[in-house]
Amino acid sequence: MPERSRLLLVGFGSSAHIVIQIALHRGHEIWVVTRSENHIRQARELGAAWVGNDFRDPPGKADGAVLFAPSGKLVPPTLEALDRGGVCSIAGIHLSDVPSLDYARHLYQERELLSVTANTREDLHALLAEAVEARVQPRTTAYALTDANRGPHDMKHSNIEGTPVLAIT
Repeated sequence: MPERSRLLLVGFGSSAHIVIQIALHRGHEIWVVTRSENHIRQARELGAAWVGNDFRDPPGKADGAVLFAPSGKLVPPTLEALDRGGVCSIAGIHLSDVPSLDYARHLYQERELLSVTANTREDLHALLAEAVEARVQPRTTAYALTDANRGPHDMKHSNIEGTPVLAIT
């Protein structure tokens, strides 16, 4: 992506709250589309320039996008939100079926769609070093081991701050 690019984050949860901090440190302008008021609030607190709950109102076309939400139906509107040469990276391990793409609407003008890959130990070391440099502040919500099933439930319903963690006492 070019310097001072416009990065669109689609879905805002555990991973996105870390990515926004690193992307801001790199000097990117961050836009976020997320469905819950809780995540809209968190994205604003962390410095997103624009936050909304749909694709209708972004301030322009994004240079790149990261799709965190596991919904394939969000791929077409994410691609449409990209400028010429924009790249959409699907960050999830799981994604529901992607609907048919219309070449002219979604991919024309050199837009790209990428999936994630496994990372190496070197990738992890580089990420952690950059996170320290960027002063990333992870947000966590602790759950007692006896209440472990509530964490995934709260994540699914966007009722969580950052990443759920188990507190083993």
